[in-house]
Amino acid sequence: MAASLLCFALSSCMLPGGREFTLAARQQAARQQTMAVLLTQTAMPGDWSTHTPAPLPRESATVTLPAAFTPTGRPPTATRAALFPRTPTAMPIPCDAAQAGRPIDVTIPDGTRMKPGEYFSKTWRLVNVGSCAWDSRYALVWFSGADLGVSHSQSLPGVVMPGKSADLTVEMIAPLTPGIYQSNWKLRNSQGVLFGIGPRANAPFWVRIEVVPEDTPTPLPATATPIPLPTATPVWVAGGVVVLSPALGVDFDSGATGAGDGIDLLLDWPEDQPGGLVPQNGALWLPVDSGQSGAGQCGTAPVQEKDAHAPLLLDQVQAGGRLCLRSEQGQTVLLMIAMIAPGEHQVTVEFTTWKGP
Repeated sequence: MAASLLCFALSSCMLPGGREFTLAARQQAARQQTMAVLLTQTAMPGDWSTHTPAPLPRESATVTLPAAFTPTGRPPTATRAALFPRTPTAMPIPCDAAQAGRPIDVTIPDGTRMKPGEYFSKTWRLVNVGSCAWDSRYALVWFSGADLGVSHSQSLPGVVMPGKSADLTVEMIAPLTPGIYQSNWKLRNSQGVLFGIGPRANAPFWVRIEVVPEDTPTPLPATATPIPLPTATPVWVAGGVVVLSPALGVDFDSGATGAGDGIDLLLDWPEDQPGGLVPQNGALWLPVDSGQSGAGQCGTAPVQEKDAHAPLLLDQVQAGGRLCLRSEQGQTVLLMIAMIAPGEHQVTVEFTTWKGP
């Protein structure tokens, strides 16, 4: 049959009727010839149409997963803990930090009503939660708000070890104008750095009072003890902390430091000799009454002239010691020796000045 088709394509056979092939008939014949050749070809070895792939070995189709494999693609918990161990970090305890005691307001709770100009003692209970002990070089200091304190600073009365609490007191005077007043306070360490309470040991503690007119009854809390008022209320004039060096003095009437006129106390510290505090321009020493507080610590007993103007040698006093002075203008001055630095020939003093004797 293939040969007949080939003969039909190549010969000049005639169609019935004796007509020759046209061009389209010839092209059709060529295509038929090509199909005939393809049909008669014998399939060659390796031909993809007759090739059957060899089956894979059964064991090669099995995939073995590692023991630590999980569907999520993450190592199990135990493996993560081994690869990324967590070591807790201990928070360092600050040197100076305070915490409110229970209660923090030992006296004068918030909202206590006062008469204008009333004299009172405010006591806070604070806990030392730092790593450093508080000693007499530490002080309570006024930070902000109403200026109610008789003094802007009050040295701590003793040593407060870490973990211990202390009741700390400041003498105060109510303002003369009725209203609500809040005075904020902090602690100050021996380097002059302020600290307080709260998570960061930087929050102040306060006293909040309400001053009412004289003719308004002032009920006291059921647990409060009436505070005896002094016969005369001292009037605060000046106060602060100053660092004295040789030939540098302080005017307690204004708080200014310098030399010459107006200076009440001068530091004299020659080389290789003990230093001394010398009254100037008519200022004189007063006796100290340790049984009183505030201005009352400076007694009114007569003083010997030779002792009143004599230099006070620093080897006769200690840090935390208290002294009294009558200023050039006749004001009463309460001094506290905050720090003595022999190497630098310096003395740091805290002072409060009240009007009159």
